[in-house]
Amino acid sequence: MIKLSVIIPVYNIAPYLSECLDSLVASASCVKSSALIELICINDGSTDRSGEILDTYNSRISNPNLIFRIEHKENGGVSSARNRGLEIASGDYLLFVDSDDFVRETFFSDICRLISDNPDCDLISFGMLPFYGGSLVWDENEQMTSCKINIAQIIDNRLPLKSICTFCYKQSLTSDLRFKSFSHGEDIVFMSEVFSRAKTCVITGKKEYVYRFRENSATHKDLSPTHMTTVIRAFTELFTVLAKSGKDPGNGYKRNLALMWLNEQPRFILKRIKKPYWQETWNAWLDSMNIASGIIFFSKWQRFAARVAYASRSPMLVKLLSILPARLLMRLKVRQQ
Repeated sequence: MIKLSVIIPVYNIAPYLSECLDSLVASASCVKSSALIELICINDGSTDRSGEILDTYNSRISNPNLIFRIEHKENGGVSSARNRGLEIASGDYLLFVDSDDFVRETFFSDICRLISDNPDCDLISFGMLPFYGGSLVWDENEQMTSCKINIAQIIDNRLPLKSICTFCYKQSLTSDLRFKSFSHGEDIVFMSEVFSRAKTCVITGKKEYVYRFRENSATHKDLSPTHMTTVIRAFTELFTVLAKSGKDPGNGYKRNLALMWLNEQPRFILKRIKKPYWQETWNAWLDSMNIASGIIFFSKWQRFAARVAYASRSPMLVKLLSILPARLLMRLKVRQQ
């Protein structure tokens, strides 16, 4: 029997919570194979009706293959809620679902099929459909094709930028992993830990998970200077994890992460962060450069620029170093044309 544990952190999300839970219950009822699904809802100190909505679901569950666990706790943030879910999860495989999102009817049945076909796989990755409100139209003709990739030595380019909610994790892979207590960026650190440990991953492009875009969500709020400092510290942790992994992070990290962090981030801080928070944010970014300068997946130029940035701590010099590689790349493209 396949046992799945689904961890759902809940905080002041009453308008969307029922839709999320209903979609999971409906998907669980469509599972034909022998499976047990454990929905773990951690109410992280909600002050709206979210806790009441959760309490009504125990009496509504009639599926013997569906276990509904609810825990109410004081507010500690999303990392705290997810970590509590990890502590009590009893499944052989784990999934994370955000309480304002929802899933396709085939969500659990497709995941169970992929697990049955690939019992040795550490990760299963599936597609995500963005939702901006209004009516949602599924592609009814979308087929579940999949491929198995080896990530024992190289982290595949298709993996790093995906959401934690678009993976199914073998429990043995995450048994001692916990989310860091960052207010932002905790998911990228968690995923870097996962990728550093995993050896195989099955990827399907079929869109099984619906991500709801909300302007007032934590993800899409303009980051305050203090939050920016937290994000910088999260990336510094990510650099450390990848450096210790011994794996080649692949172009997914090399191109996107390195260019963003060494080229775009300093210009963002210099232009957008205002006093009195600027110095704290700037110093945190410079400290991350001390670690970045020793990470082998950055180019020689990027490692040199990181060392100079950390040593000089000069905004003008750092700005010049961050712009120069882009100018050189543009010239190279023009010559090739």
